[in-house]
Amino acid sequence: MNKSVVIILSDLALDLGSKIKDAIPQSELHAMNLNHPDVDCAYGNFSSHIADLFKNKYTIIAVCSAGIVIRSLAKLLKNKIEESPVIVVSNDGRYVIPILGAHSGGNKISHNISHRINAEAVITNMSDLRLGIALDDPPDGYILGNHKYIKSIASRILNGEEVKSLPNLPWFNNSHLKINEKAKLSIDITIKDKISDEDKIIYHPQRLALGVGTIKGASFDSLLKLVETTLKKNNLSKHSIALLATIDLKENEDAINQLAEFYNLPIIYYTKDDLNKVLSKIENPSQEVFDAVGCYSVSEASSILAAGDNSNLIVNKQKYNGTTCAVAISENIILNANNKLDRGKLSIVGLGPGTSSWRSIEATRLLEQATDIVGFDVYIKLLDYDKSKNYHSFEIGQEEERAMKSIELASNDKNVALVCSGDPGIYAMASIVFEMIEFGPDQWKNIEIITAPGISAVQAAAARVGAPIGNDFCTISLSDLMTTQQVILNRVKAAAEADFIIALYNPSSKLRKTLIKKAVNIIRDHRKKETPIVIAHSVGRKDEKIEFTTISDIETDTIDMMTLLIIGSSKTRSYFNNSREQKVYTPRGYNVLKGEKNR
Repeated sequence: MNKSVVIILSDLALDLGSKIKDAIPQSELHAMNLNHPDVDCAYGNFSSHIADLFKNKYTIIAVCSAGIVIRSLAKLLKNKIEESPVIVVSNDGRYVIPILGAHSGGNKISHNISHRINAEAVITNMSDLRLGIALDDPPDGYILGNHKYIKSIASRILNGEEVKSLPNLPWFNNSHLKINEKAKLSIDITIKDKISDEDKIIYHPQRLALGVGTIKGASFDSLLKLVETTLKKNNLSKHSIALLATIDLKENEDAINQLAEFYNLPIIYYTKDDLNKVLSKIENPSQEVFDAVGCYSVSEASSILAAGDNSNLIVNKQKYNGTTCAVAISENIILNANNKLDRGKLSIVGLGPGTSSWRSIEATRLLEQATDIVGFDVYIKLLDYDKSKNYHSFEIGQEEERAMKSIELASNDKNVALVCSGDPGIYAMASIVFEMIEFGPDQWKNIEIITAPGISAVQAAAARVGAPIGNDFCTISLSDLMTTQQVILNRVKAAAEADFIIALYNPSSKLRKTLIKKAVNIIRDHRKKETPIVIAHSVGRKDEKIEFTTISDIETDTIDMMTLLIIGSSKTRSYFNNSREQKVYTPRGYNVLKGEKNR
């Protein structure tokens, strides 16, 4: 992707410009006549500066009116396929509008920015709006084989023409393309060097890693000829090559650097020790190569390493005039950042209610493996401190910031544990992480994500008192930050009418005292007055407190955010054991002894 510049006109847009810069990896912030620590470049004249950026193929995000951008660039517009995206963000931060290069990444960047700054992306392209997909702008990791026919094919589809079938890929799932196996139009995904025609769209998945090696001072022409001959001989598309790979001793080798520039590809460098780790996969180990650089293979080994785990060598080492190359294929699309494969890992870890004895073995293992731990400061304090790890603590209410920090760390190859109390999938961090990744940059989708379940608050509270959720139950959060109070009360009424056991999360806060009263009153209308209620506070922690009451006697004034309520169904029962401990359970309906023979 092209380098990106966020450009602002005054210090009034500094905060907004900084937020946008944070949303775009490796971007710069340029400001007119403003020297500030957050500003990477201060310029004097807007029109000449933005024109220079456009000529040098920077992706431009301008916080200003669309008019000044259009007037500054109008004379430079020639070929939309070669032009970089230009995006305008309104000064109030409400709208993000791709005005040039929408299908050269502009729409994707606009969606990413809008998600990060809580704005609306204004997409005007007909294919996006009517088809739900931009046929000439595939996601990162896929290259359109030929632009020659794409415009006419898109027009035919917009006019109702059907396609034979859709590739089994996520970005086609929500499209509105019509399918007919007898249709003339087709879509193909292939690493082969096929050519698009007037009835065929071809996308090349970037699954190939090209390993290269040279003697010192080898010529670029020789290396290029070898690569082109190898690709042609094996019918492989150059568009499916994601990156070049070689040994670190060749970092300053002109032929390799020129090849990377020629194909516009990043280079990954490996040490001799790295390359020797895959010796068992090498088809042509060489003692001569080992004597020269300390490993038995450069081109084959580097291609295998770059293609990742479970990759396969599909073209063995080829040689020509002091140069070598080999090709390996990855299981998945190879996405890169900073000339490295994204191999970051994000574990969303449920700590359970608090006590470590309730924590799963998997959760403990993932915490031990993590380089960085992210979470609400109260949850992080539940962990044993490890000075070898980086801790990133956040206050309550900063859920989006926690999720974003975790994703950004993982996208930079960190092994991240995002910690949650209870279970991460129940009113916790897992859903926001997956939502951000769905709508974020494509490289985020390459992050390995593990969700480690934890004992939820309702399970912990139930275990303390017996088996109150032994039959059909539901959980409802009374937090009205994301859901309106009326919707919450509608759900409470529906659950009460259906005679569910009801667990109420987040029942009350300093600013929200009346909603719990309304919810309880609704449930009272559908329960007997002796219906048991469990009031569980901070279960599994030092200040744990369990209380019992009934639907008729409950007092809600002392209930807070650290409390969970379990309100029984019409079948829920309560009794005292011989130690005068109260137990609450809801029968499943089995035929059990009640002081007499089975009935």
